[in-house]
Parts: sequence; C-alpha cells; structure tokens
Amino acid sequence: ATVIPDGGAPMMMATSAAPQMAPVQQSMHRTVPIGSIPAGGSQPLWSAQELTGTWICCCLPGGCGITTLTAEGDDVKIENGVCCFLGLPCPISNERWIRKGDTNGFYKDDEPSSVDVFTSRTSICNGPSCSRRLC
Repeated sequence: ATVIPDGGAPMMMATSAAPQMAPVQQSMHRTVPIGSIPAGGSQPLWSAQELTGTWICCCLPGGCGITTLTAEGDDVKIENGVCCFLGLPCPISNERWIRKGDTNGFYKDDEPSSVDVFTSRTSICNGPSCSRRLC
C-alpha cells in the first residue's frame, strides 16, 4: 500500500507475505496390523524395523550398490549408502521410503512410481534391480 504522509513524499508500507511451505507427501496408510496377512496376500506385513540392516543391490544392465536401512517406526525406511552405475559412484543419503498401503512395498518419498517390494525379510525386487540383506 502507498501512504503519503502530511507534506511528505509517498512511502511504500511493507506487508508481510505468508511463508511458503513445501508440499507434504501424503502416505498411503496401512489398515492391517503388522504381522497379519492382508486380504489376497501370502506374506504377513513386516515392520520396517524388521527390515533394517546392510543390503547389497544389483541392477541390470550395470549397476550395484550397498546400503544401510534404518526405520522410522513400522511404515518408513531410510536408506544410506552408495551405488555405482557403469563404474561411476553415486551416494545415497537419507532416502525416505514410505509403505505402500497394506503391502510390503515401500515407495520413494519423492518418486512414488519406484517401489521396493520385499519378497521376504532378506530380499527386495524393484524393476530390473534386486537386493539381498547381508546382515
């Protein structure tokens, strides 16, 4: 707003703008308790805490990696480590993966189409990549 004081030059009054907030990613909420088998499933739901450890990954046509998984509760896993593609290293730092509904699949917080599907507590499939838990 422009204000003109008595006998003075016009002045601009500062106005405060609402702070800009980053959009919050909404997760697909689990409706089945951990340890139970969802309708149509063959495996029980595993807690993200049960899946923590060191994992090795192979990806076709020429990728590999080693990561450490930690958990935020039952439905979020965090990945840290390094991957290599055609010999070029790429760090993995605090990648957040969220459980996809009533499944043992977890999708990337910023890439919902990338889903790590735990086929067991020691095996993951995601497209052309597969991972095994070392410890």
